[in-house]
Amino acid sequence: MKRKILITPVLPKEVVEQIRAAWKTSIKDSNGKPIY
Repeated sequence: MKRKILITPVLPKEVVEQIRAAWKTSIKDSNGKPIY
């Protein structure tokens, strides 16, 4: 489930890149499962 597909269109590219970088580390959803 790549939620960034839903988020990307409404965010500036700079913000999107920051989010992607953060998600690549260890951000997890509410269930504790990895985003990727």
